[in-house]
Amino acid sequence: EQLVASDASTGFDLFADGVLRCVLVQVDDRHLLLINVHHVAFDGASTGVLLEELGVLCGAERGAADA
Repeated sequence: EQLVASDASTGFDLFADGVLRCVLVQVDDRHLLLINVHHVAFDGASTGVLLEELGVLCGAERGAADA
């Protein structure tokens, strides 16, 4: 929770950084992907696309791990 709050309160420097920050963290036996995107690169319509693509990637990764 502290990592999420800290990252959410950190602004974007559009001249020095990208418009997307991702952090993969492990909490106990789970992995959480934190995604922080600047509003110039992401809108409400993009949410469904991102979640669908992540679902496909995670499904493929699970399938590869089971093989």
